Amino acid sequence: MWQALGVISLCFMLVGAASFGSIEEGKPPELLPVYVGNKAGFINRQGKMVIRPRFDMVGHFHEGLAAVSIKEIWGYIDKTGKMVIPLRRGLTSMPFSQGRAPIRVKDKEGYIDRTGKVVIKPQFDTAFSFARGLACVKVEGGYGFIDLKGKLVIPPLFDGCVDLPGDFVSIEKGGKYGFLDRKGNAVSPLQYDAACDFAEGLAAVALGNKWGFLDGTGKLVIPLQYDAASSFSQGLAAVAVGDKYGYLDRTGKSVIPPQFAEAGDFSEGLALVHLPDGAKGLVDTQGKIVTLDFPLEKMEPFAQGMAAVKVGEKYGYVDQTGKLIIAPQYDEAHPFVQGLAKVSRGDKYGLIDRTGKVVVPLEYDRIFDFHEDRARVQKERYFGFIDRSGRLITPIMFLYSETDDFDFHGGLAYVEADEYCGYLNREGKFIWKSK
Repeated sequence: MWQALGVISLCFMLVGAASFGSIEEGKPPELLPVYVGNKAGFINRQGKMVIRPRFDMVGHFHEGLAAVSIKEIWGYIDKTGKMVIPLRRGLTSMPFSQGRAPIRVKDKEGYIDRTGKVVIKPQFDTAFSFARGLACVKVEGGYGFIDLKGKLVIPPLFDGCVDLPGDFVSIEKGGKYGFLDRKGNAVSPLQYDAACDFAEGLAAVALGNKWGFLDGTGKLVIPLQYDAASSFSQGLAAVAVGDKYGYLDRTGKSVIPPQFAEAGDFSEGLALVHLPDGAKGLVDTQGKIVTLDFPLEKMEPFAQGMAAVKVGEKYGYVDQTGKLIIAPQYDEAHPFVQGLAKVSRGDKYGLIDRTGKVVVPLEYDRIFDFHEDRARVQKERYFGFIDRSGRLITPIMFLYSETDDFDFHGGLAYVEADEYCGYLNREGKFIWKSK
C-alpha cells in the first residue's frame, strides 16, 4: 500500500506541474511528461522515450521550452533536452507565453525572455502569464494589466485577475464606471452609474435612472432614455419604457414595441417573455409570440433547437414551437450538444438524445463534457471513458479529478490509477504506462 501511495504522489506531481491539457497554438503537444521511478522525462506521442528521466519535476512544452527542476530549482529545456535557460533560483514552473515567463527576485516578480534575460524588472507582488499582449499583475494592493514592455496599461483597480475576452474592459472607481481599451486608452471616462460589458459592439450604460448604449469609440449611439436595458444578443437588446419591455436593434430602432412584463435574451432566434396577463411565451426576432401552455418556472437558452424547462419541480425540454416534447421528469437538465444532453434523477446522471431516449443510463455520479467524442464518467472516486453511443471504452478505474487535464487532447488522455499512471489512446489502450 505504501508503494502504491508513492507512485500516485509522483503521478500527481507530474500532472500538477505539467498540465497535459495545455495545447500550443491549437496543436497537440509533441512531447508528453512522464515519471520513471522518481525522475521525470518526456515521451513522444508514440510512447517512445525521447528525453531521458533526469529531472525532479517538469512542466509542459510551450513555445518550444519546458520548465524543469532539480532540487526545487527551475530552468528551461528545449525539445532536444538541452538546458537553454540554466537552473537558477527565482525561476518557476510557469510556461512561456508570448516570449515571456515570470521570475521572482527578493519577493517581487518580473519576466524573462526566451534567452533567460530579465526584460521586465521584478516589481510586482504576483505576475501571471501573457495573453493577447497583456498580463495580469498584482501591484499596490490591486490587480491590473501590463503590456509586453512592462508598462502598466490598465491600473490596479480589480480585487483579482479578471478575464479580458474582448477589446474593452469596464472599470469602476468611486461608484462611477467607464471603459478602457486593451492599450489602456480611455474609451469612456468614469461618468456612468452602471455599465454592462460590451456585447456585439455596444455596451449598455446608465446615468441616473436612464439607460442607453455606447460604441467602441465611447460615443453614446443610443441615447439615455430607457428605464432598464440588457446587453445585445443576436442583434437585439431588451429595453424598458416604464414597466414594459420591448426590443431594439443596434441602430436604436424599436423592433418589438414595449409590451412585456419581463424580456430575456435571444438564443437561436427566440427569447422568453412574460406577457401582461401573467402568461409566459416565446418571441422571435420579428415579434411573433407563441404562448406556452404549461406553467413554466424556468427556461434555459435554446441549443440545437431545444431548451430545458422547469415545470413544477422537474425539468423537460421544449422545441422552438414551444411544444413540450420531453416530459418534465428530471432533477437537472443541461443543453444539447451534438445531439446529447446530460440529465439527472436524484444524484445520478445519464445522457438522452433529442427524442428523449436514454443513451447512457442514469447511473453515474458525474458525467464530464465530451472531448474528441470521449467523455469521463465517474462512480465514487473513480472514472472511466465512454463514447457517444454510451459504450464504456475503459473500465471505471482511474482516480477522479475535477480538472480537464484528464480529458482527451489530440487523441490521448492522461490517467492515474491506484498503482500507476499513463497515457491512453481513443481506443482505451495505453501508449505508455508507469511500471
